Amino acid sequence: MKRRFLVGLIVALCLLCACGRERLPSPEYPLSEESIEAAAQAAGLDWAVGEAVAYPVEIREQTGWTVNDGDGRMIAMVSSRAVDEDQRILIVQFMGYKSEAYPLEASMPKADWEKAVRFAALLFGEFTGEDRLYQDLIGNYETKGTFAPVEPPDPGLPYPLNEARYTETIRWDGQADGVGYLAWIGRRMEEDYLEMLLFSDAEGYPAHGYPTGWPANK
Repeated sequence: MKRRFLVGLIVALCLLCACGRERLPSPEYPLSEESIEAAAQAAGLDWAVGEAVAYPVEIREQTGWTVNDGDGRMIAMVSSRAVDEDQRILIVQFMGYKSEAYPLEASMPKADWEKAVRFAALLFGEFTGEDRLYQDLIGNYETKGTFAPVEPPDPGLPYPLNEARYTETIRWDGQADGVGYLAWIGRRMEEDYLEMLLFSDAEGYPAHGYPTGWPANK
């Protein structure tokens, strides 16, 4: 009886600690250059903001920035919007990589996901830890994601247009600490590449955020 009481007490304390855990702060939206660089530094990345992205005048309360790595190569694009006082939209799109093993452009390779996803989590905030989003993504997308084959391009086209960037796409509708997000991933030769992360607490979104040709809602 005493042992059961102790086990129950431990479980209750663990739940209490989880509920009382402080969440990551949410930066002011739309995101500023300073907020993006602060998130990159906190994530352990040597990334820096590049150029501002121009939007039509009618799209207010929205900013877009390119982000460069330590070699000055554009590595990501960050778009954020303040819809209302309590509603925000964030899209982090990762740019192409090239390597000897994969000469065509792909996006963020899996080996680099941890810090890149941490960067995105810090930009949106509200998670109970910097790596909470990464843990949810890694632990779920392969078993619960929506997979779709990619139609190969016309073989008569010149190289590299006659090769597909990916052979398969994966979409994962995730939720961590009550924060919903969407992840788009490309797969080629059994390697996975992170294309885009999208976060929003705005009504009706992310209905407009699906990349062309990617899996729709489950």
